Amino acid sequence: MKSHMMDRNAVGTWWRAGCRGLWVGLAILTLGWLSTPPARADGPTPPPPAAQLPTSAVWHPLGIALAALFVALMVALFRWMFRVPPSLSPVAVRARQSVAALQRILVPLPERYGYERAVELACRLGAAQRAEIILAHVVEVPLTASLDAPMPAEQARAQEILGTARSIVGRYGLPVRIEVTADRSASSGILRLAQSEGVDAIVMSVGRAGGSDGIGRTAHDLLRRADCEVILDRAGQL
Repeated sequence: MKSHMMDRNAVGTWWRAGCRGLWVGLAILTLGWLSTPPARADGPTPPPPAAQLPTSAVWHPLGIALAALFVALMVALFRWMFRVPPSLSPVAVRARQSVAALQRILVPLPERYGYERAVELACRLGAAQRAEIILAHVVEVPLTASLDAPMPAEQARAQEILGTARSIVGRYGLPVRIEVTADRSASSGILRLAQSEGVDAIVMSVGRAGGSDGIGRTAHDLLRRADCEVILDRAGQL
């Protein structure tokens, strides 16, 4: 069974396109009005003698060009607005809606893997609905030290990683927040952040080392324990 359901984003896009078309039409009419020679200051110009009156309408080339442009734009606009959208099955519609529901995306930034690709993927997933991107770096503290122990080298490296990731998000103009936390393991810190922030999805890059399926312990813990959607990216050789 097919469905022609349309989401609110499509309706909003049509409305904006229609408004732009009307503005273009008004601009063309205004340009045509400005191109009309002004009346003389000493009063209206007397009509020419009957012998000099034109026997047919005079078509100005600029007016013809503007009218043709206006008609072409309106035809293209209405054809686009009233075209029948492609049919989607209910399953496909639900898939679109589930992706559009991602309003807050957490991107852990492990130091060992290519986190830049995960940030790029998260931005593309959230671009249409302007999702908030939370960039997180977990400083793993050994059992021999307290969680609040100063670790200047790790903190400096975290700021460097977060700066690079934030510049990627800045290209998309999405809202972004940065979180740096300390924990005994990366997975525990990520899960704690995901729960406290109420994120809709976690997007993370993974390496090739690890268990029999090629992912490490952190990814396994996220897949097993996270309450939200988890998206893992393992890129090939670039």
